[in-house]
Amino acid sequence: MIDFSVRRDNNHDDTASEKDEKGDVSARTASKYSRCGRTDKGVHANGQVIALYLKSAFPVGTKLSLSNKDNIEPGEFLTEEDLPKNSLDAIECYVPRRSKKSKKQSNNNNNNQSIDEHHDSLELKTITEYDYARILNNVLPPSIRITGWCPVSSEFSARFSCSKRTYRYFFPRRNLDLNAMSKALSYMMGRHDFRNLCKMNCEQVYNFERVILEGKIVTPHRVYKVSEESGVSHHSELMNDADPRDVCYVEIVGQAFLWHQIRCIMAVLFLIGRGLERPSVVKELLDIVTNPAKPSYEMASENALVLQDCTFANLALGRSISKERKRKEQKRDGMLVSSDMLEEDIEQSLRKHIPTNYSTANILPWSMAIDAIANVLNVHPHLPNGVNASTKGLTESTIHTPLMERARGTTYEEKVQSILSVESNGNGKTTSKRKERYEENIIKKRKTADEDKAFYDHMLKQGGSSV
Repeated sequence: MIDFSVRRDNNHDDTASEKDEKGDVSARTASKYSRCGRTDKGVHANGQVIALYLKSAFPVGTKLSLSNKDNIEPGEFLTEEDLPKNSLDAIECYVPRRSKKSKKQSNNNNNNQSIDEHHDSLELKTITEYDYARILNNVLPPSIRITGWCPVSSEFSARFSCSKRTYRYFFPRRNLDLNAMSKALSYMMGRHDFRNLCKMNCEQVYNFERVILEGKIVTPHRVYKVSEESGVSHHSELMNDADPRDVCYVEIVGQAFLWHQIRCIMAVLFLIGRGLERPSVVKELLDIVTNPAKPSYEMASENALVLQDCTFANLALGRSISKERKRKEQKRDGMLVSSDMLEEDIEQSLRKHIPTNYSTANILPWSMAIDAIANVLNVHPHLPNGVNASTKGLTESTIHTPLMERARGTTYEEKVQSILSVESNGNGKTTSKRKERYEENIIKKRKTADEDKAFYDHMLKQGGSSV
């Protein structure tokens, strides 16, 4: 699900836009496109927000209507502030007539003065703004839905104006120690340097400090909530017994995140939940003075990660849900009717592929479950949390090496030195491009702490409303 904000300005300046290798301005750059969550391929988004310039239903040269005693006549030119803030409010105004002559004049002289010279070319109309959500949903696949829009200030950025981002990572409970996982998660609360819990992109990022505001582990039976102030708090039991087949999720809320940060965090939490690492290993990973280089470990799968919500301090989006909600409710009702029948068919088919001595068992060996699911559903499920497919036939517990005893990667300083040392590298061309990107993104744009704070304070004030 996507909400999006609109800058409706037919005269915005494209001259400062970035150009591609041919010197042409890309459509994305020209539209000033920005997105809140820059998620990896395979990651899901339930609350993504984007911003871009879009065409308005009100053409250039539109004038407000003035009511006199006897008639209605054109008034001042319509400004950005006069435009409706949603697709429901209508405005009575004078617009240029849609004729070949007026189109040619508009193309040759795209300014208000030229249109002002032809009062006879204006006609009175009642206009509503385009229903952007409906228009886009008609051309998007069913898996991507626009849920609402609103106009925003010209400096608004879906990325930098966001005050909080919420991610959820879903997983089956199995035999994970959720108490240990929640304790480890509590050590991450607050401001820390997460360079050992992310993938370092040294060509674009030089500050690896991020703030995690809150987190929790949610099961059908209990909520393990953590925060910087209170540590770990356990909510009351919602049901009597936990089930290894329960679907749980970890929710992490922060101002901003690094590349692969959530997936790296989950990989470490899974090791802790399986008893292969102690919760205190998180403290060691966050201590970059003692451990400046990241130990080798695999990230968690991207398929279970969801960008759940994006929060803006000054953004009130209008929801276009009437027809879309009815369509989804009808589809859901139809699916519910057939779901019970489908579940029975699948269960019967699965039992045919399970040996008799396991037919009434609650838990199957994972290898046997994989074969049954693959044969019946024609899909190959993911391995258990944290297990690497390359270690087929072995369990990680038999070959596990403690994180802090593993081989380390290069430090941030070593990576930067490698980028800048063009002459010492045999592949000079590739390194030269990396150096150019580093100089452009880091050296030229690097800000002091005070400049950074001033920039984000200003961006957080940007926004808009559909009301």
